[in-house]
Amino acid sequence: MMSDVFISYLRKDIEFAQRLHHELEARDHAPWVDWQDIPPTSE
Repeated sequence: MMSDVFISYLRKDIEFAQRLHHELEARDHAPWVDWQDIPPTSE
């Protein structure tokens, strides 16, 4: 499944981002989150 939502967040707000990710999945969305830092040269 291709992602249809990108969640961008401050590391201090990780708990909120996790809840949001879970709630979106529960509503049949495919969120993508950078849980471990996106390298500067990533596409």
